[in-house]
Amino acid sequence: MQRTLKQIGVVIAVALGLYALDAVLNLHRNNIPVFNPFVLRILLLSGIYVTMAVSLNIVNGFTGQFSIGHAGFMAVGAYVGAAVTHLFPALHNGLGLMLSCIVGGTVAAIFGYLVGVPSLRLRGDYLAIVTLGFGEIIRVLLENTDKISFTQYMGGSIGFTGIPKLTNFFWVFGLAAIAIALSRNLKRSLHGLAFLSIREDEIAAGAMGVNTTRVKVTAFVLAAFLAGAAGSLYAHNEAFLEPKSFNFVLSINIVVMIVLGGLGSITGAVLTAVFFTAVPEYLRMANSGPIAQYYKDEYRLVTFALLLAVTMLLRPQGIFGRGELTLFRKRAEDIPDPNAADAKPTARSSVTARVLNCAQVTKKFGGLTAVDGLNIELRPGELVGLIGPNGAGKTTAFNLLTGVYEPTTGEILFDGAQLSGDRPTPPNRRIALLACDALLAGLGGYLIGTVIYSMPLSVPPSEVFSVFGMALKSGIVWTFVAIAIIISLISAPRRRRNLPGTRTFACSNLGISRTFQNIRLFPELTVLENVLVGAYGRRKTNVFSAMLQTPAMFREEQSARARARALLKEFSLDKQEREEARNLPYGDQRRLEIARALMTRPKLLLLDEPAAGMNPQEKVQLMALIRKVRDDFDLTILLIEHDMKLVMGICERIYVLDYGRIIAEGTPSEIRSNPRVIAAYLGEEMGDADGDGVADGQQKVSASSTAMNPSVG
Repeated sequence: MQRTLKQIGVVIAVALGLYALDAVLNLHRNNIPVFNPFVLRILLLSGIYVTMAVSLNIVNGFTGQFSIGHAGFMAVGAYVGAAVTHLFPALHNGLGLMLSCIVGGTVAAIFGYLVGVPSLRLRGDYLAIVTLGFGEIIRVLLENTDKISFTQYMGGSIGFTGIPKLTNFFWVFGLAAIAIALSRNLKRSLHGLAFLSIREDEIAAGAMGVNTTRVKVTAFVLAAFLAGAAGSLYAHNEAFLEPKSFNFVLSINIVVMIVLGGLGSITGAVLTAVFFTAVPEYLRMANSGPIAQYYKDEYRLVTFALLLAVTMLLRPQGIFGRGELTLFRKRAEDIPDPNAADAKPTARSSVTARVLNCAQVTKKFGGLTAVDGLNIELRPGELVGLIGPNGAGKTTAFNLLTGVYEPTTGEILFDGAQLSGDRPTPPNRRIALLACDALLAGLGGYLIGTVIYSMPLSVPPSEVFSVFGMALKSGIVWTFVAIAIIISLISAPRRRRNLPGTRTFACSNLGISRTFQNIRLFPELTVLENVLVGAYGRRKTNVFSAMLQTPAMFREEQSARARARALLKEFSLDKQEREEARNLPYGDQRRLEIARALMTRPKLLLLDEPAAGMNPQEKVQLMALIRKVRDDFDLTILLIEHDMKLVMGICERIYVLDYGRIIAEGTPSEIRSNPRVIAAYLGEEMGDADGDGVADGQQKVSASSTAMNPSVG
């Protein structure tokens, strides 16, 4: 309660301070403004672009996506917000401005969702191209609003006039303060760590229980809402809008702001937004000043280009990198709770006789069969090894168990529930899905047919929508519709047969956690933050709780930090909790990866070559650590490893995989003397080529048994 009252007090104090500053800036003396209107306009534009930069930083800086169409969301918010006050004169006041910001931001957020859901499955350059296309589509649509009857008042390419000038210092910097506060609260929460983990390593984030698609779409929607609200303030500040103001150059300018300030740094985004907004406006004044005869406006553009190039060469991470300026060196949640510091993290025990059961699991990549008829059974508390030559399909098997791949055939059951494989879709559901597919195919055929049908027609732009009604009477259009539906029905037997498999983040939340053959930590997050990401899947609060810093969120985060610190203490990493993960020695990175996996509270832990790259002493320590983890956390462990001394020394049962097939299963002593295993490792056939009555592979058993015996060496 005390924390909530403190937050309310801060909000009231900030609001009163902004209101007082607004009153001072609008003072008049003899009906003449005390403050220069030109300076005030630059100040307001700076505040608007602060909101724009901070909002884009959520997408590009926090989640590591590359969006370059942010001006499109600003344009949507600007035009929708301006339409609200234009159509309703009674809203020409502060309440109307607030309402226009909310409506403009909401519509922009809807556009953000519609763009984000399909496009955020893409990455890097592909995502940039999609967002660029979105921004250009919005601009072209706005240029043609005068050709549509119900949007003619927006003016099209001529411009939207008649917008009331309502924006003032209070609303501009109030929105900027809200954007900064929400962004800052989000970054410092468990939800923010999920955003940052996607930026660092999307595959590892999914394995730790982060629904990467949902988080990226959430970031896109939040950024679009804030950009739309800022656009509404821009419209009511300029009192005139034209589509070319929201072009590609504006999107690039906003990207430059956050790159120059430092991707992920809120402080950097704020300062560079003010700099890049104010300085160009003042440089324009030189055109009419005493140096006008020596100065050209093109010099301003060259100067900024050089400044950007020099900054990127000298400090490629940006001015602030990913750091922040803060008034408080320590937060309440950063201070260890002495009552919870020794709380031991607990794992979850399996409730079934078999934790994992893989039945005839096959995975094909085109003509290559990577896993062929895999059968593995794990019981609670077992420590089982999975060995085999390079390329045998071991990591592919792990990817099948964790939802990275879906089996071509077979089934995978975990703790009594089927994760993936042969799960026929219920008939009623499949019929509904296939009907939906056919409907969408028919709609696509209708649109294509309508375009072809309308080509020879001469239809005025104001009646363009009438073409869709006219097309319903065309045989050409219905031919396209029929062809599309027939194609959909012909392919129906191969679609929707099985329910989709459990996705990676859901596997983690059910109780399957893993490490990776090549270490996949979040390198620029601290040791403590790496472990905390594992708590994201167990959260009970939502992203709004994180942005508002509710008491429930604070308690949840305190509990998660206590569990994370207890885990770090178990792994002797507690002294390094503030160190970035990339700075740890190799052995400590391996232990940190295991600690992070345990933070998800798994029932089954998959270790993919944990001893790779370790020296003999580190391997001995690792063997003891794996046993301790299994016993202390009541886990079932499946281990992939090439070091036979380690495998034979700690595993109770071993499966041997060769060319995607299980060729042997048993205790270490049985595996050590199995001729098929010896043949697989030494490349011998199991025939009797020399006719001595002993299988060729068996002739190597004695020497190979010595090599695979952990007591030797």
